[in-house]
Amino acid sequence: MRPVDSGQSGQASVFILSLTGVILLCTIFLYLSGRITSEKMQLQNAADAAAYSASVLEARSLNFTAYTNRAMVANEVAVGQLVGILSWVDELKSMGEYLNAYADFIDIVTSWLYLVVGVGDVIEGFVDTITQALAAIGDVITDIGESIDEALKPLCSAIIRGLSMVNEVYSVSQTVYHGATVALVTTTIFKTLEDNVPGTHFDPLHLFNKNSSGARLSDLGIIALAGHIPSFWSGYTRRYTQEKKKEAEKETGKGEKEEVSGMARLAATIRNGRDPFSSGGPSIRERGTDFSNRAWEFGLGHQFHYDVSVLDLVEVSGDINIFLGVDSLGGSEIRYKDNAFTWSAVDTALADGELDYSAIDFSIFGFKIDIPAGKIPLKLPLGGGACQAPADEKSTLTAMDMVKPLPDRPKKARTKSYGGAGSGKSRGKAFTIAAASELEENRLNSYSGLRPYRDMTHVEVGPEKEPSVPPDNIADQVHIPFTEPYFLVGVVRDRDDITGKGPQFSGPLNLGEDNPDNPVPDKIAAIARSELYFKRPHDLRYFRRRDRMTEKPNVFSPFWQARLAETSDIDRFLALAVQQDVIWLSGQAQQEIPGLPAIVAAAQRFIGTLEKILEIF
Repeated sequence: MRPVDSGQSGQASVFILSLTGVILLCTIFLYLSGRITSEKMQLQNAADAAAYSASVLEARSLNFTAYTNRAMVANEVAVGQLVGILSWVDELKSMGEYLNAYADFIDIVTSWLYLVVGVGDVIEGFVDTITQALAAIGDVITDIGESIDEALKPLCSAIIRGLSMVNEVYSVSQTVYHGATVALVTTTIFKTLEDNVPGTHFDPLHLFNKNSSGARLSDLGIIALAGHIPSFWSGYTRRYTQEKKKEAEKETGKGEKEEVSGMARLAATIRNGRDPFSSGGPSIRERGTDFSNRAWEFGLGHQFHYDVSVLDLVEVSGDINIFLGVDSLGGSEIRYKDNAFTWSAVDTALADGELDYSAIDFSIFGFKIDIPAGKIPLKLPLGGGACQAPADEKSTLTAMDMVKPLPDRPKKARTKSYGGAGSGKSRGKAFTIAAASELEENRLNSYSGLRPYRDMTHVEVGPEKEPSVPPDNIADQVHIPFTEPYFLVGVVRDRDDITGKGPQFSGPLNLGEDNPDNPVPDKIAAIARSELYFKRPHDLRYFRRRDRMTEKPNVFSPFWQARLAETSDIDRFLALAVQQDVIWLSGQAQQEIPGLPAIVAAAQRFIGTLEKILEIF
């Protein structure tokens, strides 16, 4: 074998030296690109966390509003209960007065029969005993009713005033919490960026500064935040007040339709939330004795069998069922009159009697005559009471107002107002008017009416008005990307803030250096979008609605949640255009899109104005 020539040693070093630069460049490139990628992921995580946290805070605000709305409804139902109790007591007093009136009437009739027909002393004495008993019972019932009324009226009035004050606190707290959420959302965005991006400091003005270190809101983030706040404050939901409605009616003579529907929606929710006592209890009852609810009844019945024979010439036989009792119906309603809602209650009682006889077997001189079965009803007014708690002097109800049907009820349900009192075959308008004749006297002045509350701006959309697009795309096509229920966060971080830390390279090794032929972006950016949504669980029995229906978004049920949402094409287009000054359209194409130049110019003016304001601070 030929020995190796020592003059040829070290040939591999030539290749190693020539590749060293390439390897070094590749290593530096991987280091820088990996670092940029890592910082980009960190910035994206910070944007996601900020957007999600903001929507969580807004969901909590709506859930707080839902709880307070429900508490206001419960307090209003309690007001209806108290008004109903006083109406019930007023009915008790009137029952004593009715018994005295019937006793006086029987005395007059008996005296007339004694003079004209000449009834016997025995009959007259029996009738006198009955009338004296009725009068005594009537006096006792009246005294009991008046004593209870004197004790309960000031107590109920004080409780109603207290409930009205509590509702006022709930109403104000909604506005305070809603406003505080705006401030919390803003500070949470800054705090989240500080916690997730090194070098960021919790200083709102510092975060807007383009020369600051760490992450900051981009121009798109500033626009999105400034545009989102008004939509959250009064856009997706709104605050309905009785005062706005009054002012609108004063100015236009017709009123603001949204305010009317908004307050009427609250009144309807209260009406549907009444308990059995304030609503009047079940509408169908069996005759008997029942004091378990507002619609009470008391009765006694007995069955008799008779078999009469007169000298075996006339024979009569059959059965008779006799029932005597009291039937009372009543309920509380919240009614609208003259720009305000008023709580009112009516209770009416009937003396309910019935003679129910079976088929009578009648024979005379051996001839049989069949007399069919029948009923002889007896229904007489026995009492009536009413009470009201108007919001102001103008909204005081009269007796005629209380017999009017509720306009928001179906026709079949209108006769069931006040639990059926004053309606039906046995009860008419005249009876209800008589029951409400002392309505002005039975009035509480401690109620301040329905308080302002917050609910959805748009609740009902008719089928003919629904857009002809898939439901999943409706929100994207109707809402601006950063308006409620969506929240858009745009953040940026200067490239120098990243490359300026760690190993530094110069000359050809500084791959991040700007080159006119190969420009490098001077900042990294990220956007995130979150969504506020309502969902009542229907797969869990505890949360499922009894009617099995899907509940639409509302601010009476605390089922508001937050989630991250996909960014749409328009979101990414805005991010490139506003955050990184990159528009995927040629100048000619931009001019051909209607309104795009004006939008860009307006956005630039807005950003310039905002920057000038911040420079002052």
